Amino acid sequence: MNAEESVEMKAFRQLPIIKEAYLKYVISKEQKESAEKKANYYDILYQTFIKSRDDVLEDVYKSIENRFIEFYSFMHDEDEANFKTEFKHNKSSFEIDVDFYGRGMNPPHSLHSEGHQDSMGVCLFLALNEQLSIPFLNLIVLDDVIMSVDSQHRQKFCKLLNKYFKETQLVITTHDQVWANQISQNGVTIRKNSIKFID
Repeated sequence: MNAEESVEMKAFRQLPIIKEAYLKYVISKEQKESAEKKANYYDILYQTFIKSRDDVLEDVYKSIENRFIEFYSFMHDEDEANFKTEFKHNKSSFEIDVDFYGRGMNPPHSLHSEGHQDSMGVCLFLALNEQLSIPFLNLIVLDDVIMSVDSQHRQKFCKLLNKYFKETQLVITTHDQVWANQISQNGVTIRKNSIKFID
């Protein structure tokens, strides 16, 4: 018959188990501290990126806002010479509100016609392109960008291109023969430089 194990002996047999648990605790604690340091570092890095991104975007928006207004007002000087807009960004998204004949600021699709929206779109593109691309690549490619714009404002668009982008290489594609004739007649393109593809 075995003698009952002493309290000391039971405690002695528990020591390796306690030691192993303690080592696991020490390793886990070190891993936690390391993870917290990395998380703090990556959080600082992320916040720095967000601030830099927002600063850059804000600078871009500010730099093109007045030019956008100038282009659009030029195209619609007969009724929107006092056109106003507000550029806003939330994180990486971009929002634009525009004035509708002094009746308040709203998104372009709220009150403006499809033709006016197309005019805004191409004016915004030109302002952005002028700021970001032309300093490096003096080229603009336009592919049927004003299909919803009426003939009068297409003429104004031609004048806009002649006034502001005279030194820029333009590549304009269209399947609309009337528009092709307009850009040629208004001196935006030279007929000898036009290429017509026939089915």
